[in-house]
Amino acid sequence: DFSGSTVSLRLKEASFNLDHRRVIVPTETTFAVKVQHSVVNMMFEGTTQCEIAWDFQGSSPILQTTLPGQTPSQASHEDRQQVPLLIKDLCQGRLNLEVSSVGG
Repeated sequence: DFSGSTVSLRLKEASFNLDHRRVIVPTETTFAVKVQHSVVNMMFEGTTQCEIAWDFQGSSPILQTTLPGQTPSQASHEDRQQVPLLIKDLCQGRLNLEVSSVGG
């Protein structure tokens, strides 16, 4: 029984790189999961209801790209393009997740 469990994460600084692309996560971003109800047996059968929350502190994660063969951290400002990934309203939010024993 995991009911009532919580986990939270605060990122001081984070970025993810894949070849000529990079995602920069805003400073002090927080993620949290609060388990409302969860009962799972030894066969991993059961139900889970939880709340997932995030707060990007009013800023969107940024996607940066460069030409293939370069990396965003090494490219000059002129050779790097960037765009926010989220609209302002999605920079903070929460959603409920419900998983039944049949996976739905």
